Amino acid sequence: MTCALLILFWVALATVIYTYIGYGIITTILVKIKKALFPVKKYSADFEPAVSLIIPCFNEGDFIRKKIENTFELDYPQDKLQIIYISDGSDDHSLDILKQNQDKYLWMHSAERKGKPRQ
Repeated sequence: MTCALLILFWVALATVIYTYIGYGIITTILVKIKKALFPVKKYSADFEPAVSLIIPCFNEGDFIRKKIENTFELDYPQDKLQIIYISDGSDDHSLDILKQNQDKYLWMHSAERKGKPRQ
């Protein structure tokens, strides 16, 4: 009986010590091993992939002009940035505003409102 209680005491003590100290030590060692075996590839600061900025709009006639100006002010190379406005069933003057600078961005228009889940 005494031997079983002594074993139970040391197992419980080892569990508590592992929980508070051992886990952190083992995790730190494993992270250092992982970094040594699999170094992280760092990209240069001038890495700029081509991106597309898609802006959906519905009856945004009062705000779309400010949004267009804001997208032109983005600090990203214009030859790598594609801006696409998608008008989904707008029935206000937002389509007329989108047509004004159509050489600087793409725009699409659907006459009927379909929303996100097209069926």
